[in-house]
This record gives sequence, C-alpha cells and structure tokens, in this order.
Amino acid sequence: MDDRGVRGESRERVLVVDDDDDIRELLALTLRHEGWAVTAARSGAEALLAQRQQNPAVALIDFQLPDMNGVELIRLARAADPDLACVAVTGQGSEHVAVEVMKAGAVDYLVKPFEPSAIAAVVRQAIEDRRFRSSRLYRDITRDLAAKNVLLEKRMEQLSRRMSETSTLYEAAGILTSQLALNDVLATVIRLAGSLFQAPASSVRLFDDTGERLVLAAHAGLGEEYCRRGPVPLGSSAAGRAALTGEPVHVVDASRDEVYLKGELLANEGLRSLLCLPLLVRGRCIGVMTLYHRRSRSYEPEELRFLSTFASTVSIAVDNARLYGEQSRLAVTDGLTGLYNHKHFHEALAAEVNRARRYGHPISLILVDIDHFKSYNDAWGHQAGDAMLRTLAGVFKAAARENDLVARYGGEEFAFILPQTDKRQATALAKRLCRTVERRRFEGEELLPGGRLTVSLGVAAYPEDVMQAPDLVGRADLSLYRAKNLGRNQVQAWHAPH
Repeated sequence: MDDRGVRGESRERVLVVDDDDDIRELLALTLRHEGWAVTAARSGAEALLAQRQQNPAVALIDFQLPDMNGVELIRLARAADPDLACVAVTGQGSEHVAVEVMKAGAVDYLVKPFEPSAIAAVVRQAIEDRRFRSSRLYRDITRDLAAKNVLLEKRMEQLSRRMSETSTLYEAAGILTSQLALNDVLATVIRLAGSLFQAPASSVRLFDDTGERLVLAAHAGLGEEYCRRGPVPLGSSAAGRAALTGEPVHVVDASRDEVYLKGELLANEGLRSLLCLPLLVRGRCIGVMTLYHRRSRSYEPEELRFLSTFASTVSIAVDNARLYGEQSRLAVTDGLTGLYNHKHFHEALAAEVNRARRYGHPISLILVDIDHFKSYNDAWGHQAGDAMLRTLAGVFKAAARENDLVARYGGEEFAFILPQTDKRQATALAKRLCRTVERRRFEGEELLPGGRLTVSLGVAAYPEDVMQAPDLVGRADLSLYRAKNLGRNQVQAWHAPH
C-alpha cells in the first residue's frame, strides 16, 4: 500500500512499534499526515523483521511490548542498524525510564498521552539528527577526534617510557589528558607549570580566529600591565617567534636581551627569564606555553626534552578539548539556523522549571510560528524557505535577552525560554517580536497573503498557568493556535477557557 502523506514532503520511513491498536493507529495516521512512509508492528519480533525488510530511518518503540521490553528492542535494532534513530514511547514519564532508554541508544522519548504536534516534532528532529550523523561534517569530526585520541595514546606511551623516573609528571599528564573542557585543561596546565617546573609565572596563548595573533587564554603570576599588552602578532616577541618557527624560544636573561627587548617589561613583573614552548598538533601550531622565572634560567637538554614532551601532551589535550567543545555544541545546535535544537530545548526547559520551582521564580515560554510559511515555500522553493528560517533565527537571537534561550522547535516553529519572567513581561516581549517581524522587509514576502511576512505567538507561564514543563509547552501551543485562528500576526497569552 502506498502511504504517501498528505503533504508528501518527505519519504523517510518510520517504524511504529506498539501493541496497543489505538495508539499504533494514532501514531501511524499522524506520521502519514506529515508525509512520512509508515510501517507498523505489534511486537519486537515483527519490528525486527520489518526493519530488515524496509530499513526505516526512525523507529517509535513502545516501552512495554508482549515479547520484550522497549530497551531490549532498541539495543537489538541499533545493533542491526547503528544509524537507526530510535524514539521510546512510554506511559512512565520518570527520570529513571528516560535514562534507561537513552543509555540503550534512544535519541529521544515521548510520554503518553501526547499531542500530534509533539509526535511530528520529535520524529522530524530525529530525522534531522540522523542526517547530521550521516553528514560529512559529523564523520570528519568523529574521525578527527578518534585520530587525536590515538595520537594522544601514543604520546602517553612515549611519556611512560621516557619519564619512568618522573612519575609525578606522568601522573600530572594523565590528569591533564583526562579533562575535556578547555577551561579545565588550561587551568590544569597553569597549575602544573608552577608545581612541576617551579615557574613563579606562566601563561598559555592560543591563536584567535584569524590564525595570525596569539591571545592570552590563561595565566598565573602576571600583573595587569603585562596582560594588557593585547594579542601578540605571529613572529612578534618571543611567543610570536616560537609560534612562527615551531621551535622553543629561550630568553636566558631578559636584562641582556637585544632581540626581543623584554627586559623592562619583565623587570616590572619581577621576572628575568622566559621559555616559550610552541604547542604543536601534527606540525600545526595552535598556541604557545610560556614559563617565567625570577632569575636567569638555563635548561639542561634533559629538562628541555621533558618540557617538550609535556608541551606535546598539552597541545593534544587543548586541541582535543576544542574539538570536544565543538562536537558538544553541534549536538545541541540546529544545523540550519544555528539555534538550539528541539532536544536541547526540552532539556533546558525542564531544568529551568526545576530551578524556578526551587527558587520561587516565574518562568515563561513563547512559541512562535511563521504565518503562511508553506505558501512561501510553495512560491519560492525550499532553499528560499531555509534562507528565511536562517534570517528569522538571526532576528530572534538579536531580540533575546542575555539569559533567554532561543531554539528552533521544529519546522517553522521557534521557542523562547524566559527565566525569571512572568506572563505580563513575556507577553510584552512577544508583542515586540511580533511588531519587529511585521515591520521588517523580507525578500519575496509580496506573494504572501497580505503581502507581508508575519508571525503568530503563544505565551504561557509557570507557576501562573501550569506547574510542569510539558504542560507549559502545551499551554503555549494552544495559545499559539488561538493566535492563528484569530487571524495570525498577533500574540495570545494562555487563559483558561470559561
């Protein structure tokens, strides 16, 4: 049977697994309406057979099945196809269940009862996540991270062989390379520089986005005047020279230095000697670590070898932390708009509601939907539609306050989480957003009804309207649809029907 959906925009196949006929049919009808091909199964065995025969992109799996539980089916299904995006469907909305299905490999979960819009949003996000995991960017990042880990392991092996007599340094390097947050790595480098090498002052400079200047990223023992020097150009000063040549630069006695002219600057800090060690990753310099001493300081060849080994470990740890940070950012970011994605939105909303409950603060939610966006896509094509989504994402991000969180909720819907904001304040912000979009000129909007691109917005608040995060989304969504039904291009805040 051809299950082309009403919209027919996508032919990704979704496998629905639930032994409840009504729920299975509801899920299937909702997903077909959104344009996806659907295969339904009543048990785990049927689901695995359907997976082998039809290779679905996404599977909605009930937590309790006649022949196995959902966790077991998720593991078996992902073992057969690691790229399958599994979404658990459960009537038990506990944190324990969520953790269990996520550990099994689920990308998200739905708690019964659910709104049709939530089903479509979760599946759409799961498909986008699957596409991202199949993208060249994701493969390149993963491959690069794996290669760096292999290289890091080799460095650690070398360190173990060469520095058996310096177990303290080896242990310190182990601590350093076990950290993934860049700030933690840099703080550890500075601490180790002081404790292991008896350096009263130390610094790490990393290249800025231009790749031409070194910016101070971390330091200890240096005064404000020294740190105010600003970025160091490539080739300038001892640090810039070390970055340019990829070789250590050693100023034994700055008071007699006629090359880098560091004497007066260091003397003001009570320092006299410095050693700049380039941080190299596969021949590419990513920064410079500098050790300072209060007296003239020379190094034995064995000391320089130890320092160079340590600098190599620092290089990989810093680069690994940067890569991990980028991968972490991509995991919570919508690939099209650069805003937070649907999954991170729900995680952040739950956390913010819990925080608001703990401290007795209000929190509000705004849901935004682009009016007549399908008409815009039909008139100008999906590439123009994507460009419009990116443009509006920029508008929304610029309008958000410092502590607000802006996310792409799915399709042409966006969401604002507004901590410490009551419904009156949120409604005022929503109205400003509505007017901002209405007044702005957008390319191609003349073909839309009314000749203008506009948005509709729904507002709900905790604790004024609801006490739980999912209910907050539901109330904001109902308010949004009321704004749509009342003519679009307006804001509606939740109020209970009389």
